[in-house]
Amino acid sequence: MPCKSGVQILGSCNGVLLLDSDIDEELCLWNPSIRMYQKISRPKYTRSSIKYALGYDSINDDFKVVAAVTPTSYIHSVVRVFSSKLSSWKSIGDFGYSCRLYGQGSVLNGAPHWFARGSTDIDVCYFRIACFDVMEEKFKEVPTPIYEVESHFFKVGILDGCLCAVDSRLESHLDVWVMKEYGVKESWTKLFVVSNVAPNVPGESFFEYCELLCFTKDGEFVLRLKLGASVKLAIYNPKRKTFKRIGMPQNWKGFDVDLYVESLVSPLGCNNPRRY
Repeated sequence: MPCKSGVQILGSCNGVLLLDSDIDEELCLWNPSIRMYQKISRPKYTRSSIKYALGYDSINDDFKVVAAVTPTSYIHSVVRVFSSKLSSWKSIGDFGYSCRLYGQGSVLNGAPHWFARGSTDIDVCYFRIACFDVMEEKFKEVPTPIYEVESHFFKVGILDGCLCAVDSRLESHLDVWVMKEYGVKESWTKLFVVSNVAPNVPGESFFEYCELLCFTKDGEFVLRLKLGASVKLAIYNPKRKTFKRIGMPQNWKGFDVDLYVESLVSPLGCNNPRRY
């Protein structure tokens, strides 16, 4: 693996992973199938203030890394984009209002998506799904399944080629939605409801975090759950409404997980190829 220990997966797209290391001052685009990678210098902002995502511009055959700087009381969200083809960063301005992106950018059709929460310059509350168009290099909005999400937590994901959203109703249940026709609010369909009780831990809530990773051929769903300070993997059967934990090696102190599809796509820009 090209990056050092303490690695976090920031994005996955077309067989290429965007990696971050706790002790490395660079990001890394890596295709493990062909063992090629490209190191990327970080934008010069406080590390904890940046939300990263990976996208793919299919027209120009270019992987793009989006870096959105978390807004403060006196600045809006500053956005920068790295092109693997040009091997350079450029600034594309800001949102024009205070906006925070939540969760990891989930990629659909090459574009990363997040749940966005913030306010306009006239202090109007703002709750949307934000999408970064990698070809036009600008943010767009996608309607949420419901209007009132102020007291809930949304997690955006991709399920069977469709945009999906997990709406956590605090200490109650999880609503899992799927957008069957992209961009059409009326096409949002509630897939199923999950009781907000942690698997095999009676009385423990997991509403803090739930992400749908994929589904099996038997119709079960693989979930990533945050249970207090720990992260667990589980398989949920929506018909039986049952959970099954996915066991992890005992010597693992921590782990990160994301969907990955093998490809022969190179993550390299104009730099010389690197293999390991």
